Amino acid sequence: MAIRVRCINCGKTANVRDELAGKKVKCTCGAAIAVPLPPQPKNCAGCGVDITRAKRIQDPHNGKLYCEVCWSAKLEAARVGASKNADDTLYYPCYVCDILCTADEVFDAGGGKTVCKKCWNAGKRPAGVEQAASGSA
Repeated sequence: MAIRVRCINCGKTANVRDELAGKKVKCTCGAAIAVPLPPQPKNCAGCGVDITRAKRIQDPHNGKLYCEVCWSAKLEAARVGASKNADDTLYYPCYVCDILCTADEVFDAGGGKTVCKKCWNAGKRPAGVEQAASGSA
């Protein structure tokens, strides 16, 4: 692909080879013309896709460029991360009463089901679960 240049002395335009980018060439009138470098492609910092001719957002903190999709995902991740519990405690729903309990407050009833100790001790368990506790989740 050729680079289009214009002489500031005589006004003529010419196409020069790509390998002359960044160098000076002589016009037919004798004036020196600086051949510009081709524009560098702009890539999304998230997915790496070329966003040179697409709508893009620049991160104000680090200056990186993002496509609209990656920027939206980055904002959503920041929003979710800010709303997480500070202690990152996992809670398990009781299969019987739907109360959320910590890991030491439930028994693993098998099949991905957990039962709180209150329901377990009251005999409320999913069908087919033995009387003995199978350990905590």
